[in-house]
Amino acid sequence: MHQDMAQDHATAQGGPPLPPLRAGTVRLSHTVPRLLVEDQITLPFNIELTWRQSGLLLLGLSLALSWWHALSWLGEDPLGVMARLVLAGMPLIGGGLVGWLHPLGRPLEQWFLVLWRFWRQPRCLAWSPHPAWRRLAEQLLESTDEPPSQGQEERRWDE
Repeated sequence: MHQDMAQDHATAQGGPPLPPLRAGTVRLSHTVPRLLVEDQITLPFNIELTWRQSGLLLLGLSLALSWWHALSWLGEDPLGVMARLVLAGMPLIGGGLVGWLHPLGRPLEQWFLVLWRFWRQPRCLAWSPHPAWRRLAEQLLESTDEPPSQGQEERRWDE
């Protein structure tokens, strides 16, 4: 009975049929369920981040630190430190927004890719046949032995 169930399960999943067993042996099989849940990292204070979110935050943090050091020319007075905090905090906030926002169920970086592709495409498209198809059509037209009928002119594809 176990052999029949294992065989049915293997073929139902689209896999190849299982090799036959010797008499007296039992095949044990287990199917691992496919959960549609992302792996998460648990940080102190019960903060759980996905790997994607933690990577984006780490990228934002590294950019924020490099911007903090690059903006040292703003000075050590309170106004300069505030400007450094605001400017250097932008990559960190941007990484957090990209990590957590999912407008209409899609991650924000997918929306950025869609916008980038939209801006890169031309606004007006003109269709013309491929040169190989043009040559093939001309060869087919030349291979016909029928002369053009009276009153009609021969037309080419590229006109």
